[in-house]
Amino acid sequence: EAPESFPPLRDEAAVRVLRGHMKGIQGHCNSCYMDAALFSLFSCTSVLDSMLFLPFPPCDRDVQGILRDEIVNPLRRTGFVRASSVMHLREQLTDKGQCSSFTNAEKDPEEFLNLIMQQILGMEPLLRLQSGGREQDCYCYQVFLDQQEDLVVPTVQQLVERSFLCSDLKLVEV
Repeated sequence: EAPESFPPLRDEAAVRVLRGHMKGIQGHCNSCYMDAALFSLFSCTSVLDSMLFLPFPPCDRDVQGILRDEIVNPLRRTGFVRASSVMHLREQLTDKGQCSSFTNAEKDPEEFLNLIMQQILGMEPLLRLQSGGREQDCYCYQVFLDQQEDLVVPTVQQLVERSFLCSDLKLVEV
């Protein structure tokens, strides 16, 4: 039997499902970094959906199933994910030896994203950056900016371009 799938929320549907009391991912025991990352990755975009349905080695199927069935689908269907579902994911990550403190300590969001994309979802790096002649593969890029008073409300493209310029980075491959 094929796993159930709910498409990402769009436009008015996103507002209707995600706005209001008891919406989003319920936080518990320093899970805010994980809650925000999961919400951003799955609530309104399908970019990583294929990874939720690929055949996985048996050792990672539990994590994939929890992510898909207990977090992504409820988030898209009802706009709410219970803290116990995220704790279930955290327990699986701890049991798999990824880190002994996933159930009780706050982690770096970038570290969590790298873990999910590389070790759990088995993805190839999404970006290849170059700085000073040296190339580096990565799954995400953290935007850093100098204060710029004349930039009123920048677009994402402007933020990324300015950050690359300030950091002397070049995008080699996406």
